[in-house]
Amino acid sequence: MVSVFKSPLKAVQKALKLGALSNPIATAEESGPRTVLHDEVATYITPEKLAGVLREAVEGDPAEFFILAEEMEERDGHYGSVIATRKLALLGIEPEIQAASEDPDDVKIAEQVREDILDNPTFGLMLGDLLDALGKGVSAIEISWNTDNPSRVVPETFERVDPRWLTFDKKTRREVRLKEANLPEGIELQPWRYLVHKPQIKSGLPIRGGLARLAVWSWMLKSYTIKDWAAFCEIFGQPLRLGKYGKGANDKDKKALLRAVRSIARDAAAIIPDSMQMELIQAKTSGGPVFKDFAEYLDGAMSKAVLGQTMTTDDGSSLGQAEVHDRVRTDIMKADGRQLAFTINRDLIIPYCLINFGQLDGFPRFKLEPDEPEDLDLESKVLERLHKVGVRLSARQVRDKFGYDEPGEREETIGGAPEKSDSDSDEEEDEEKDKPDKKALNREHHDHGSEGDDLAEIMAHALKDYRLQGDPMLEPIHRLLENSDSLETFAAGLDSLFADQDVGPLTDALAAATLKARALGDDKSDG
Repeated sequence: MVSVFKSPLKAVQKALKLGALSNPIATAEESGPRTVLHDEVATYITPEKLAGVLREAVEGDPAEFFILAEEMEERDGHYGSVIATRKLALLGIEPEIQAASEDPDDVKIAEQVREDILDNPTFGLMLGDLLDALGKGVSAIEISWNTDNPSRVVPETFERVDPRWLTFDKKTRREVRLKEANLPEGIELQPWRYLVHKPQIKSGLPIRGGLARLAVWSWMLKSYTIKDWAAFCEIFGQPLRLGKYGKGANDKDKKALLRAVRSIARDAAAIIPDSMQMELIQAKTSGGPVFKDFAEYLDGAMSKAVLGQTMTTDDGSSLGQAEVHDRVRTDIMKADGRQLAFTINRDLIIPYCLINFGQLDGFPRFKLEPDEPEDLDLESKVLERLHKVGVRLSARQVRDKFGYDEPGEREETIGGAPEKSDSDSDEEEDEEKDKPDKKALNREHHDHGSEGDDLAEIMAHALKDYRLQGDPMLEPIHRLLENSDSLETFAAGLDSLFADQDVGPLTDALAAATLKARALGDDKSDG
């Protein structure tokens, strides 16, 4: 184990002197490839335009795709909701740092990592910015290190890099680079200065793996559907105003009637002569559900793309269905958490340890794993069934399972023995009817106490060696069961077993007991 007090790497010392770990790199410019302002893409989207945006993103210019992916979250409430749900589900998990081993030095390193990184106020916000890669396929965060104390260099700020400032190398289309004026391929991201998250939602190029690329066609079709639906409602959502004038109406009367017909839509009031009529004709059409059904279908497609299911976003889904599909989202959370933890460990935890402690045999690990939800309702049903069949359970274990403490001696309690249902009462009454008359038997016992004792003694003596009496008779059955390869074979062989069964010991015991009982009865009769 390398001591935690080992000097940092020489390369790190040189970088500290040059300020290479603290000076910002990805800064905004008034003009050039790293400007803050940008043109809209979603406003002028068409199928041809969208196809071009997706093609350019793969060929090396993903700027418009990144803009469109961001505008999708802003313009479509459903897509914005489901993508936020996937992000927030992961951000709600409590992160932890696991030491490389139980060695005191490793434990001390893990504690320092927890203090310098996890306790950083901006760390949680940085995780949210990294998860922007779920929609866009890639995200980058610039790390600025505080080098005031060379013996303990800590990350001070995490600055999100605008995805429009990112590009990919021309050869592999996998290496993320920073755009730079007059450099078509941009510049390489300096080691230990950036966290680059590329979630592998699907195999292939990172730019093709973003959820926005999967959902963008549904989003575009839905935007057209909503526009058409709005136009439909504008035309057919209000009644047709029809004015009728008589044969003798002049142009002045006609114009007055036209003004009245037009104004009634706004003011709901109009004045016309007696010779004129005004009718409101309600449009009879069933075209509205077509738009609604198509929009809901597209929402469902986006839900499946982002969440893997639709139950938790549908109004008509039952709670039970939603809970079942919620476990599917837990699987997605686990995958997202593992990939995000890999990025944090590779780009932040390990560089931090190398800077402060040098090369180590093992590094602490950042973990972001969701807890498995327990179905307590199912547990309670299992406990109820076990109780009904007479299985005894530890009250302490049951309380621990459901998170309840054992009540104190003077503490007020609730609950107790379960109330008996009507069916339980009926069953108990039937059982009481089937029981023999205990009072009559007791009376007989008191009248003939010695006879009862003698009979009990005879029965006990006869049953004392019941195994020796029964085993010779059961042995052929056991042997047949062991040699049978199916239940049918076993059943077919039972008829031939009677000749092999030795009933002698049992017969002798029964004969002896019968003889003793008969003799006892004769003796009582004579007495």
